[in-house]
Amino acid sequence: MDAANSMTSQQDIDGLIAGVAMGDRKAFRTLYGKVSPKLYGIALKLCRDDGMAQEALQSAFAQVWMRAEVFRSSGLAPMTWLVGLLRDACALRLREARRDGTAVYRVEIAERLYDAAPSREAQANMREEARALYRCLEELPEERAEMLRKAYLQGYTYAEMSEEAGMPQPALRAAFRRSLLELRACLSA
Repeated sequence: MDAANSMTSQQDIDGLIAGVAMGDRKAFRTLYGKVSPKLYGIALKLCRDDGMAQEALQSAFAQVWMRAEVFRSSGLAPMTWLVGLLRDACALRLREARRDGTAVYRVEIAERLYDAAPSREAQANMREEARALYRCLEELPEERAEMLRKAYLQGYTYAEMSEEAGMPQPALRAAFRRSLLELRACLSA
C-alpha cells in the first residue's frame, strides 16, 4: 500500500480532528474512513467480541464528534487521543458485560478479517515484546501484576479493584502507579 492511499500521517489526522472540532461532517467521515479499521482491530482485541467492539467503536467516534475541540489541549498525539477514547469505550462495555453477566472472553473470527497479518519480522518482535512483558509482570508481586491485568485487559475501574481488594482507592492508586513505574523500568532495561 503506498502513502497516497494510506493516511498514516499524524499531521493529517490532526487536521481532520481540527475539522471535526469546527463541525465539518466531511472531515468526520474522512477521519472515520481512515482510522476506523485500525481502531476496530484494537477494539476487537480489547473486547474479544465483534458486537461489543463495534459498539465501542461507535461510542468512541461519538466522543470524537462531541469532544474534538478539546483534543489540542490534551497535548496527546492524534492516534493516542483516539485510542484513549476507544479504550475508555471498550472498558465501559466490558464493565457492563461483567455486571450483566454477559462477559465474552473469546476471540471472534472477525478479528482475522480486520487485522492485517503482520510480517514474520513483526510477529517475532511482538513475541519478544510479549515475553518481555510477561517476564516483567512475573517480577511484580502477584497481586500487583493481577491489578494491572484487570485494569488493562478486563476494564476494571479503580473503584472496582479497591472494593475487591478491600483497599482504599488512594492506596490502590499509589500501588498501581508504583507497579506501572516498576513495569516501565523493567521493560526499558
